[in-house]
Amino acid sequence: MATVYGRIAKISNVVGRSNYLNDEKRQEKIVLQKIEMQYSWQEHSSFEKEHQKSNVANNEALEVHIALPNELAEDKRRLEQVCDDLAHEIVGKNKDYEYAVHWNHNRTNLHVHILFSERENQIDLEPKVYKKDIWHDKDTHKLAKANSENAVLVHKKGEVQRDKEGNIKYQTDIFKVKDKKFTERWWLHHKNKIVKDTLNKYGYKLDLHDGIKNNPYLSQKKLYKGASKDYLDNAKAWNTEVKRYNENVKQHIELEPIQLKNYISIKQEVLENVKEANAEEKKITPKAIELVHEMADWVMDTLRNLKVYIKRKSREYEAAKAWNGIKDKFNDMFKENKRLDNEIKSLSNQIEDLNHLDHEFTEVIDSKLSLIHDIEEQDMRQKEMLSQLKVLEPEAYKDLTQEEYRKEIKGLSFEERIDKATSLIEEHQRMIERSRGYEIDI
Repeated sequence: MATVYGRIAKISNVVGRSNYLNDEKRQEKIVLQKIEMQYSWQEHSSFEKEHQKSNVANNEALEVHIALPNELAEDKRRLEQVCDDLAHEIVGKNKDYEYAVHWNHNRTNLHVHILFSERENQIDLEPKVYKKDIWHDKDTHKLAKANSENAVLVHKKGEVQRDKEGNIKYQTDIFKVKDKKFTERWWLHHKNKIVKDTLNKYGYKLDLHDGIKNNPYLSQKKLYKGASKDYLDNAKAWNTEVKRYNENVKQHIELEPIQLKNYISIKQEVLENVKEANAEEKKITPKAIELVHEMADWVMDTLRNLKVYIKRKSREYEAAKAWNGIKDKFNDMFKENKRLDNEIKSLSNQIEDLNHLDHEFTEVIDSKLSLIHDIEEQDMRQKEMLSQLKVLEPEAYKDLTQEEYRKEIKGLSFEERIDKATSLIEEHQRMIERSRGYEIDI
């Protein structure tokens, strides 16, 4: 059963983070976006800067990154319901937030980023207004007397006051103090329970584990954007071996659940050895990768031997079944009959589990083949549409500048671009035909 993944981060530049999460050019694929805000992120940022009480800048927002079931991408309505519930439960009432659902590049990891303020919005705010007309000297921009020489009226009595960024000033702060619960340790665990309960409500069963120390699996390294080639090469090699190790450990635990505690202990030993291998260079080293490679080989050999044992026991089981019809005649010769019966039942369950796993693997492979076929068809379709666009758009927009052309096609899909270009060309042809008809009439 999958486990909950919900990472939280402090955001020091909320305007930049919001732009990044919603920029289609910087994200692999944006599946869904929603903004629920009374004030802009710029107003939040300005407020935090104005209320900074030390040399350390205030956090401008928090962000929760949550892994979602991949199949939710196929049902946008259900996906929105899930994300709305997650946002409402995590953020709470009367706080500004937005969320964006992304695919990774390979469409294997659907996830949502929930960006939210730790402060509640004040309700029923009263704007500040000018109590009298304000006059400035038009040269010095200093206060001046009304209607004096060189004086200009810059603000009328009763006009709403605004700051340098154009935000309205209010009699009281527009935001309340930060909600302290977001800094408390219990809430970090409670957040994961919210994710679990919300997804369980929609039929997606997830587990909460006690933490990384009680998890038998090794963690993969993140492939950071902009990281050095050396780091990325080693991280990819590390992830390959870790994935192989984890897959074999998972199979072994499924066959022998009692091995879970052993693999938790083995994991701690592996991590200590990896830490020692990486200590001198303070980075992922080939030695550490080789260590995990050897452990993956060891688990694979153990799993292979276990499967051979199960097959051998399976043959014994078949032989025992053949004898089962006449065993009553040989009770005196087979005093261990009861023990064999229990062992046969255990082996039968193990064989059933293996058959179930084989069936699941077959279904996964079939689904991937179908997905590959769909992707190939989509790619062919896009290539055909791109070829059409290369012919149509130069003719349709030949009188436009490059900038005007980009504005015309901004936000349009390939199908919409083809329809629009075709329409423009046909309209141009009709204009030419009408023009020729007019010349003939003359």
